[in-house]
Amino acid sequence: MSANPTLESLLPQAGKKLSADELLSRFLTHVSARGLTLYPAQEEAILELFGGKHVILGTPTGSGKSLVAEALHFKG
Repeated sequence: MSANPTLESLLPQAGKKLSADELLSRFLTHVSARGLTLYPAQEEAILELFGGKHVILGTPTGSGKSLVAEALHFKG
């Protein structure tokens, strides 16, 4: 993979299933490549979502809820 992989390049190939752990690892690669560091609430929410749980994330504006939503879309 390139030094700054796109999110699309980290998605599994059509028809290929990846474990939640592998998908999470790939999403975190994307986050790191963008130079971002997850806030504790983001990290906790993403881990719960990738673990199959439902999450209500009630944090202030600008706290990264959209990135958590992006993670859930990445998980599929």
